[in-house]
Amino acid sequence: MRNRNNRIVFCLNDNELKSLNSKVRKSGMSQSAFLRRLCADKEIKEQPSADLKEVISQLRRIGINIQQVAVKAHTLGFIDAPLYRSNYEDLQTQIGKIMEVIY
Repeated sequence: MRNRNNRIVFCLNDNELKSLNSKVRKSGMSQSAFLRRLCADKEIKEQPSADLKEVISQLRRIGINIQQVAVKAHTLGFIDAPLYRSNYEDLQTQIGKIMEVIY
């Protein structure tokens, strides 16, 4: 059952509509979700770029790999240095990519 039964209709000029549609597109939300969030005084952020999403995915992968190295080190009593070094270098590469996106 639909829990939002109240409809509001209002008019915008061309510039206002263009501005609204631009902000909605950047947020990645539907127009309705965008306006509900706006009414609730919640922060509306732009969705991350595809490049940033890929970097975040890579960071998660590296984090999992480092966790596996730590588990192996705890179990065996020593660290697999080449594997740890490889993950460390991957991490530094991804941090560099993030810095490029941010700055």
